Amino acid sequence: MTIPSDHDATWDAADWQPQRWDGNQWVDADPPPSAPRPSSATAVGGQEEIGDDGDEEWEYHEVEIEPDHQRQAVVVGGVAITVLLLLAAVVVALTGGSSTDDVAAGGTTLGTKAAGASAPPRKNSALTGLPTDPAKLTRPALVAKIDNVNDGARPQSGINQADIVFEEKVEGPNSRFAAIFQSADAPLIGPIRSGRTTDLSILDALNKPLFVFSGANSTFRPLFAEANIVDLGADDLANASLYERVAGREAPYNLYSDTNKVWAKAGGDRPPRAMFSFRKADEGPSGGRPVAGLRYEWGGGKNPVAFTWDATKRAWTRVQNDTPHVDDKGVQIAPANVLVFYVDYIDTGVRDVAGTAVPEAVFDGTGEALVFTDGQLVQAMWSKAAESPVVVADKDGKAVGLTPGRTWIALVPKGLATVVNRTETPPPTR
Repeated sequence: MTIPSDHDATWDAADWQPQRWDGNQWVDADPPPSAPRPSSATAVGGQEEIGDDGDEEWEYHEVEIEPDHQRQAVVVGGVAITVLLLLAAVVVALTGGSSTDDVAAGGTTLGTKAAGASAPPRKNSALTGLPTDPAKLTRPALVAKIDNVNDGARPQSGINQADIVFEEKVEGPNSRFAAIFQSADAPLIGPIRSGRTTDLSILDALNKPLFVFSGANSTFRPLFAEANIVDLGADDLANASLYERVAGREAPYNLYSDTNKVWAKAGGDRPPRAMFSFRKADEGPSGGRPVAGLRYEWGGGKNPVAFTWDATKRAWTRVQNDTPHVDDKGVQIAPANVLVFYVDYIDTGVRDVAGTAVPEAVFDGTGEALVFTDGQLVQAMWSKAAESPVVVADKDGKAVGLTPGRTWIALVPKGLATVVNRTETPPPTR
């Protein structure tokens, strides 16, 4: 009997679900119950929808939405089971016996024995640096445009399953997210909104990613159609099955998608390029200094964002408008790394329906970067060429090593970010 590697019956760091080797592939061992979709969620269809910017229109055909299938939960005993398996292997070897199945305590079948069926070694994600099921690492990156308007878009769905999130300035003091998925799945992501030209510099670093968005205004839309991406815009009738309107949300904040459907329709063997360098588990950041967190905004003193280092979680917890930023399950956003890239924003010449200028981040070139990792700040520089991943280097030109895990990148206008220093000694009382 072949005993799988010690990753068998352990935590899958990419999506925080225990995994087991079934003899052929890594599968979830004990998945949490699937969160039910809103009861009256329907496919997009039967009506003409007006795009985000008031000038893109499309019509969807009615598509029947099948109910989610319930996944079977399999309880795995972690380290105890691994020990039992090792003991069983010794017994079999000593007695000369054979076994058809690898069986855990309580009779749970872990996998049928077959030639060459031992668990393959885990490989690290190019986007998170964490061990991940190799089958997931062959698929292309999926970028979803998710809104971030305080009263309409929050709480978002799927945002905590993204490997990397880019936050960019849109109209006025508001921001919007380009969430990059590859090593984990999210059955509900949204609310999905329209693309902006800033997205083009993000997308071109990912080796022809899948782009999930609600469309774009008449000036921007041709640019996405010509870009080196898989255009899965909701304004194309061929993509209608990838989207649904969710009850309980007002338009345009009710358009959602599903990563499983997207990869099933447009997947393939085209993994993204590595985005960052990651440190080893026993290494701390080089050239950093301890800080408490950071703050930034998008202009006008409105919609302030704060990240605070949580030593217990080993992560940076996010607050927006003085309120903890949580997803639709109540889980606060808390990435392992936060990167602030100072960028210039230019006027695209386009105005939204309210007459507000639509800006674009200049994200090709170079600029100052603030890297927050493992409770420390490393001052660095970012640089990016067209069709290439971003490079983050310290003052000596060495790549800055990040903590393996999820990363948040804020493309902040120059001068609108503030470092929050630690208070090592309490101030004197009076």
